[in-house]
Formats: sequence, structure tokens, C-alpha cells
Amino acid sequence: MTVVIDQETADLVDQALQTHLEPLTRQKLEVLSTCPREAREPGGKTIRFAYNRTPARVLGEDRVEAIEFQHGDTTDTIKAGLFLTSIGYRGVPMPDVPFDSQRGTIPNEQGRVKDSSTGQAHPGTYVAGWIKRGPTGFIGTNKSCSQQTVTSLVEDYNNGLLADPPQRLSGLSKVIQRRQPTIIGHEGWLAIDRAEIARGKGEGRPRDKFVSVPEMLRVAADAPQPPLWRKAIRGSALEDLLR
Repeated sequence: MTVVIDQETADLVDQALQTHLEPLTRQKLEVLSTCPREAREPGGKTIRFAYNRTPARVLGEDRVEAIEFQHGDTTDTIKAGLFLTSIGYRGVPMPDVPFDSQRGTIPNEQGRVKDSSTGQAHPGTYVAGWIKRGPTGFIGTNKSCSQQTVTSLVEDYNNGLLADPPQRLSGLSKVIQRRQPTIIGHEGWLAIDRAEIARGKGEGRPRDKFVSVPEMLRVAADAPQPPLWRKAIRGSALEDLLR
């Protein structure tokens, strides 16, 4: 089995490696750059990565025979007997918010929503996750993605581009509790973490994850309660000062 990439992809990888990249992205590209350009054993099984192609049509009469891809201004057709979709979910538009119908995302610059037709910013509106960049990445990607968006938000606030919040953090806590009474706090999360690690030890694994929400809630409910002084200030203005 050989994993190969075409010369176009190899050139794009080499160009990207010459720029400033986050460590995880650089590591992935460095691994990709080691792939050969053609199969070392002609006739053997080969996995070929083909990037920057958008599925356009599935061809065939009674079964899949080929897939037609849009590649820039050209069209590529690849013979195939099996077609699997694994590209996540497509974003949907929201009222009064710009939307890119082709990519299924909200146009933005580092998380700041902007109107793609005019390039103007949409003040006070920010995005993170797949609606920001499309259905790509994993949990770690979402963390760095959200950090970038929050950084943009804080910069805008510090530069006087945003109005002062109408309420303190305690006001948000009340809204969350009203909408979702069952909340897992920090103590509950620690209890779940400890329980998963304990479950995994018996099997020689780092942890054994819970797959049932009721089971997680039960473990969290049995967690040690925070000290009385923390309960007293929770939801008050003092809570904001201590964060």
C-alpha cells in the first residue's frame, strides 16, 4: 500500500511550509511532504490524496462508475466504484447576517463577521467553528479557532469598537441556568474526569469515556460541593471581581 500526492499538491505543501504556521498544521504538512509523487510499486494498491477539488456529480446508470470534480476552472473525472461522504455538516444562513452560500459559511476575518460583497465589518458579530471555516478539523482545531475569535473580540473591545456589556457576567449565568437548569460546574467536570481515568486504569487505558449523558450527570451530581463562601458570592458582583 502506497500513499501518494500529485505534483500540484506537493508544490502547494512546499509553499505553505515557507510561511508562518501553527505547530499542528506544520506537523501535518511535513508528514504530507514525505509522500512520494507516484506509486513505488506499479500495479500495487495506492491511496492518492487529491486536494482542492469539489464533488460536482456522481456518474453512472445503476451504480457509481465515476465522480466528477470541479477543480478551479476545470473538471476532473475519477473512475470509482464506491463514493463515501465524510465532510461534516453544511452551515445554514441566519437572519440579518452575511452568508456565503457556496461555502456554507459566514464570511469573516479572524472571526470578525464581514459582508463579503462590500468587505465591510459587521460590528459586534463573531463566529467560531465550522460556520467560520467550514466542516474541517477536530476538537483541537475548534479550540484554536475559538481562541482566535475571542482574541479578535477582546482587541475590538479594548480599541473602543464595541459597546459596554448591558449586564455583568452574573446576568449571563442566570440566563444559562434558566435555559438549561442541569449545569455541570467545574467540580462536576473534575468528578467526571476522575471517574473516566479510574475506569480506564483497569483496562490499561488512559481513560474510559462515558457515552451516556445521564451517567455523566449522575457522577457530576455526586461531586464535592464548593466551599460555602464560593456559594455566597456566586451570581453576585463579587464573582466578576474574583474571576
